[in-house]
Amino acid sequence: NEGFATYLEGLNYEHGIGPTDWTAWKQGKIDHVTSSPGGSVWVNDTTSVSRIFSSRLSYSKGAMLLHMLRWELGDDAFFQGVRNYLNDPDNAYAYGQTEELKVHLEATGGVDLTTFFENWYFGQGYPTYALQWSANGQQVMLQVDQTTSHASVSFFPMTLPISITGPGGQDTLLRLPNTVNGQSWLIDLPWTAQDLAFDPDLWLVKGPTQITVGVDDPVWASSIRIFPNPVGDGLLTIDVPDVTLQRVQILDASGRLVVDQDAGGRSTLQIHLDDLPPQTVHLVIQTDQGLLWRKVVK
Repeated sequence: NEGFATYLEGLNYEHGIGPTDWTAWKQGKIDHVTSSPGGSVWVNDTTSVSRIFSSRLSYSKGAMLLHMLRWELGDDAFFQGVRNYLNDPDNAYAYGQTEELKVHLEATGGVDLTTFFENWYFGQGYPTYALQWSANGQQVMLQVDQTTSHASVSFFPMTLPISITGPGGQDTLLRLPNTVNGQSWLIDLPWTAQDLAFDPDLWLVKGPTQITVGVDDPVWASSIRIFPNPVGDGLLTIDVPDVTLQRVQILDASGRLVVDQDAGGRSTLQIHLDDLPPQTVHLVIQTDQGLLWRKVVK
């Protein structure tokens, strides 16, 4: 209830009503929520007036929960779902329940919001992201890692807003479904990427984001061996004598993740590619000294 009231205040600013800038309002709410690592929107102690009316959790986090639902569903589905919830005859002159709101939003959005509510309504805390990206001509390789601020949620699956800009002011806003930690994407563009921004319009509650650009190969990359290439139907061997391997991912020609293997701190790893059809695949090699991208012909 207080989250809705707070978000409606924000929507006034989005539409230019009132003295507060919309971007500053969103940033203020994010800063308020992330000022402490724990706390859920759900009130587990209704005997505590201070908990019921917590400005950080009931007001700010409740408002931003709605804002993130709007991002996940899109404006049309979100606002129609809220209207349907308000106009539901079963709710008129009665108590509105979170589950009833969830059902209406799922119906208009065509999605299952169970995990979202488990994480953002019942769960505590928020994610912090680390992005590593590299541009190679008109292709961008991107990897996103996430840590959470509270043990009640191990991972927040979210649709990530990624803005990429190129020469002459060209730009695109991507919606990338982040379903696992350490996820990688291969993104094709009609121009060369020059810069990347994460959540430029402030849709997500998150801690400070770390963005690392890896355009040039690191020094240790000169000693890496990836063989045979072409690999055919045998074993692909990755040998990095100067660093330790943490994880190797392989994306097929369409950018789909087909291999995701924990390397366990070794310096050499072998991967079977027998079942993969002939094509050029992309290796995302994560080490204790950073990321490296390579192409291998199958």
